[in-house]
Amino acid sequence: MMAAGLLTIAHDSAGPKLDIITPAVRCNSDGHSEMPDVKSSQEFLKTMDAATEDTSIEIPEFPVGMLASDASGFAQLISAALDAEGPVEQAMLRAARHVATTRFSEASFCTDFYKKFSPVVRWLDIQRSDDE
Repeated sequence: MMAAGLLTIAHDSAGPKLDIITPAVRCNSDGHSEMPDVKSSQEFLKTMDAATEDTSIEIPEFPVGMLASDASGFAQLISAALDAEGPVEQAMLRAARHVATTRFSEASFCTDFYKKFSPVVRWLDIQRSDDE
């Protein structure tokens, strides 16, 4: 959904909470959500535009979706999403698409996989060379 440019609202648990929808907008203890403001959204969009031209520009974190843990939280976040001003919505959608296409790309998977499993691969190579 994030890669398709949809504003994602998911349950605040497991994958969405830990590594998919991060950073996220959540409901506060008083039942209100902390949506980004228009000014910070516009600044984020300008940075994203500049990063398109110059890949050395670091893209700051920006909420990529929303997480709720109960029915009232989902209702609050759906209401906040429907009421979001244009720049806020666009910034969240662009942040989500950026995260989805970089963090979850095939290249990112291969890099992360190799980082985690390179000791095992090296060990297997040593075992193979010892057997020969």
